[in-house]
Order: sequence, then structure tokens, then C-alpha cells
Amino acid sequence: MILIVDDSGDIRELIKRALAKDGFFPEMAANGREALRLIEAGLKPSLIFLDTNMDVMDGVEFIKQLNDRFPDLNSKIVTISADEENAAGPRIVGNIKKPLDLQALRKMARTYATHRDKANPEFLNEYQKKREH
Repeated sequence: MILIVDDSGDIRELIKRALAKDGFFPEMAANGREALRLIEAGLKPSLIFLDTNMDVMDGVEFIKQLNDRFPDLNSKIVTISADEENAAGPRIVGNIKKPLDLQALRKMARTYATHRDKANPEFLNEYQKKREH
């Protein structure tokens, strides 16, 4: 599963639509606290796209809490930021600057998300048909 954590609903939807082109259907959270609740409830994301500058709980605090509370969770993180400084850490596999480069984002998903994160082909076909009508 892919998890998108961003306080902008527009950004979450933009990323979701971009990932759907490659067959990914991610979960979404509006901040770090909401993302942790999803993980506590059993979500096991293989890849997290994480805005580093959010209200409620920012990306830096989310990573700290994730590491402290879920050390065995094998999630990779791609940070999303308007800042020039790149985040670093053992889970972080990439950084994408705003405005978003959707091709780079899709490439990160194809590289780091597992094949189980994609919808099955029958579901994808039905999804595409519904979108066309």
C-alpha cells in the first residue's frame, strides 16, 4: 500500500490521480497524526509520500514517531517539500520538490512500492471503463 500524507487536499488528489495511471490506489492522510492512526489501525504502507511542512504533525515529527513506535515497519519514505533542504534518514529514499514533478513521483512509486500495492487487472479494467463513461 502507498500512503500519501499532505495537508493539501488538492496535492493529495493530484498525487492519487498520477499514481492511478500506473495502477496504484493509495490511502491518504491530511497530516502526520492521521497517518499514524492509519498505521496503528493496521495499514502497512510499503511507500509513503510525505509532505514535510504540515500543521498538526509535520513530516519530521511523523518520521520520528514512526521510527519510535513502528521500528519493524518496512516503509520507505519520499519527502515532498517546497524547501531547498532535503530530508535524510534510513527510511528516506528520495525527495521531491514542489511544484511536483509527477513523472519523478510515478518513477519513485514504480521503484519502491511493491507489486501488491497495485490493483488487480480486473479491477483496473473496470476502473478504466468507469472513468471513460
